[in-house]
This record gives sequence, structure tokens and C-alpha cells, in this order.
Amino acid sequence: MKKSLAAPFVFWLSAELVLFAAFVFADSAAAFGTFIVLLIAAALSYAACFYQRKHISAEVSLPPTAEKNTEISGKLSIKSSSRLPILKLICRLDSHNHLTGEKTSTVLNLSSAPNAGSEAVFSLSSKNCGYITVKTENIWITDIFGFLPLRVREFSSSKAKTTVLPETFATEIVFDAVPP
Repeated sequence: MKKSLAAPFVFWLSAELVLFAAFVFADSAAAFGTFIVLLIAAALSYAACFYQRKHISAEVSLPPTAEKNTEISGKLSIKSSSRLPILKLICRLDSHNHLTGEKTSTVLNLSSAPNAGSEAVFSLSSKNCGYITVKTENIWITDIFGFLPLRVREFSSSKAKTTVLPETFATEIVFDAVPP
């Protein structure tokens, strides 16, 4: 996650430094105004994240059973009751096979309109049979530029469970002698 936040931060910081240098060396009022606007936009956007993080809920869904060595398609639904749009939401899903102890983690990026929800489809697979639990471990909301993450602490976490079954033969029942 830190790598995905580094690129927007470097871009924003370099833009701020160029604007500040243009103000200092060229005495440009427009560069100083843009410098201040970008600082205020980052601060206001981060303040909006504090409001939005209290209005987020998450739900994970999986099919009840799946075969081993095949992809299992799941769905993460995010609902926002905030009056502001969510530009970038970063969700970490953790899956755990209780039989083998295998653990994996997936990161999904979402956005949402005001008073609406959004969905993301993810896939996972298991080489071994077992009972798999997938849950939303952490959710972060970022500012408008995408580099100041704020952890959503009070979201209603969701778990989904599925059972990975072994590969079996096809069941076929044939009635040769049917009584009258």
C-alpha cells in the first residue's frame, strides 16, 4: 500500500516545490496563489475524509462451495451514507484456510458517489480443500490527491465463508428397472 501512495505524494510535492520556486525566483503571484490553493485543497480534502470515514460499511460475499484448483469469484460491496463522494477507498481483504493455515491478502481500490455504494469483484483459489474465511481487515480512505490515507476504524466489518471441496467423479443415477 505504501508504494501506491508514494507516487501521488512525489508528484504533489514536486508540483508544490516548482510553484514555490517560481514564486521565489520569478516573483510570480499566480504561482504563489496556485501553491496556496493546492495546500488548502489537500487540507480540506483530508478534513472531508474525517467526516466520510464514519459513514462507510463493507460487505463481502462468496459462493457457499467451490472446487479446489479453480478460481472462486467473490464480491466486495461498499456502502457510503456520506453526502460527499469518496474518491479513493483502499480495502484489504484477508483470506484464511482453516484446514491448512494458508493465508492470503488482497488489496482493492474503490470509489463511491454520495449516498451510494460500489462493488468490486475479486478472485481467489486454493490448492487444498478446506474452510475459507474472507474478511475486510482494514479500510483506508485517501484525500483528493491520493497520498494521505486515513484508516476507517468504525466500519461494520463483514466475513464471508466458503468450503473448498475435493474433485470428485460425476454422480449419475440410472434407473433400469422401474416398478409399475
